[in-house]
Amino acid sequence: MSKPIIVVFTATGKTGGGFIDAVLKDGSFTPRAVTRNPDSDAAKALAARGVEVVKADLSEPASLGPVMKGAYGVLGVTDFWQAFFAEEQQGKDMVDAAKAAGIEHFVWTTLEHSKVEVPHWETKARVDDYLKSTGMPRTSVYTSFFHENIGNPAFSPIKVDKNTGKALIDWPFKTDGPIGMIYANDIGVACLEAFKHPDQWIGKDMRILTEWKTPREICQIIGEELGIEIEIKEVDDEQWKKNKNIPHFEEIWLNMELFYVMYPDGNGRDIELTNKLVPGLLSFRDYVKMRGKSLLSQ
Repeated sequence: MSKPIIVVFTATGKTGGGFIDAVLKDGSFTPRAVTRNPDSDAAKALAARGVEVVKADLSEPASLGPVMKGAYGVLGVTDFWQAFFAEEQQGKDMVDAAKAAGIEHFVWTTLEHSKVEVPHWETKARVDDYLKSTGMPRTSVYTSFFHENIGNPAFSPIKVDKNTGKALIDWPFKTDGPIGMIYANDIGVACLEAFKHPDQWIGKDMRILTEWKTPREICQIIGEELGIEIEIKEVDDEQWKKNKNIPHFEEIWLNMELFYVMYPDGNGRDIELTNKLVPGLLSFRDYVKMRGKSLLSQ
């Protein structure tokens, strides 16, 4: 007997890839990986593992329905940093296609509305509102800041002086500002739990979070685990407020400010629940051990 098919959007990304890894290990479902480019190395790697890889583009609504044919579920993942404000329409088009295809469970990875009004949270939140308005069987999975963002040269580089070997964290984030964190792959594992237990999760919100860490704590962990000398450039509350005016930084400033406002409740994000959903949850310390010195920039 064939297993129910789950269509995975942004399948070559962090969350989609983590979900596919979890599905292949668990064996309860058959993943169908959606990508814009089946000829990419990442897509070919999935195909080599026996995953069905299909082509569709979130910017082309007509391409979405065919890839959902015969499927039980959809994992909806979008990327604001590729689509920007088109993300909202992409998400709504995905919902419309899933409803037309008779999808029985739509799991949407999302963020929520807030008084801070972070643009890339709001786009996902409006899709979530739309999904809920359709009455489609759904689970909304509210995510957090990815471990994988740390060390990203474009976002939060960890620079090493070639002469001294000493590392420096020089980020414009508040040094003692708490950030709600999670490993993106673990989000995929939590999404699988929603599909496996529809009686518990259809019509519900799943709010997940692994831990809270400040940049100071992140700096300390990196130094301890990599065995390197590392220091952090201090950003106090006054400097943090000024940093909002850094060119092209406002979106990220609002994002981090929202975490500071949300701490420690996380707007309902539940560390205990997340640990139950994802046994062996990867802490940030373990993430640093896994990445090693590849986290560092020269």
